[in-house]
Amino acid sequence: MKRTFLKIALLALAAVGMLSISSCEKGEESNSEKPIVSNTMKTECLSSVISSHFSPDSIIVYYNNSNRTIHVEHYNHVINCGHDSIDINVVSTNDTIWIKEIDFGEEANCTCSLNNLYQINNIEKGQQYTIIIENCSRNSLHENCNIVYNQILNS
Repeated sequence: MKRTFLKIALLALAAVGMLSISSCEKGEESNSEKPIVSNTMKTECLSSVISSHFSPDSIIVYYNNSNRTIHVEHYNHVINCGHDSIDINVVSTNDTIWIKEIDFGEEANCTCSLNNLYQINNIEKGQQYTIIIENCSRNSLHENCNIVYNQILNS
């Protein structure tokens, strides 16, 4: 009787171990499928001649089906002259992809336009997404955001 109980207990322990291993592997797979920002590029402040190719604050968003990537081209992004860098943060919830373009730096008494381009990888094919882009200025005291793009995109 004790021997049978011991066998059942060992089998149960082995089953729990296998379940925990397989759940960890599934968790790692889902983490690798989160949207990832890549190929970021921004220009320095543009002269008015160069920046006039597009209307003020123009955003072009398109999906590349072959590599599951959303391309974002943000032209004439008006930014404070004191910026140091722009970070791109992406959060995907259900059918909405929130993109924050956050500029960091000290406040200066001027603005300039620049072009900001980047890609978002690991976008599931065959879905319809609402893409929302926010421009955010951040200094040591606060973050101020404005929605500048809100469209539906088919992948």
